[in-house]
Amino acid sequence: MIPKRKPLAANRKSRRAQGVRLIKLKRPPQGPSVLIEAFKRIIVENDQSVSMSAGLMMGEKGWTFHRAGEFRYAVASGKTRVTLHALPMYCQPKIHTAYKKRIANGDFGKGCIRFKFDAKVDLDVIATFIRDCAEV
Repeated sequence: MIPKRKPLAANRKSRRAQGVRLIKLKRPPQGPSVLIEAFKRIIVENDQSVSMSAGLMMGEKGWTFHRAGEFRYAVASGKTRVTLHALPMYCQPKIHTAYKKRIANGDFGKGCIRFKFDAKVDLDVIATFIRDCAEV
């Protein structure tokens, strides 16, 4: 029989007394990230049919881009990463597979690419990616 775990204490002092080790998470740089601003600029420049609005995307602060009321792209900022969502990539598997090879330092999901805050991103490849997505 597996013993039940005791609940953790509610405050830091009690947790330290119980021997719970607290860790500190890295925080993103204050203010807007250079990567976020670059992604927003690239989307607006390479797909003129979209309009931008600020809000929540997947529970994170983000910017969504719509074409005629339909979702197309989003740029979201989390604690440790910047996420570029692209609905055309989700709908067209050939775009997903082609750019998964070209964007080396991005972590690919089904319809998104996640980058760490300090990642070096080739913005020319991202611009080409957005242009290909705009054609779909």
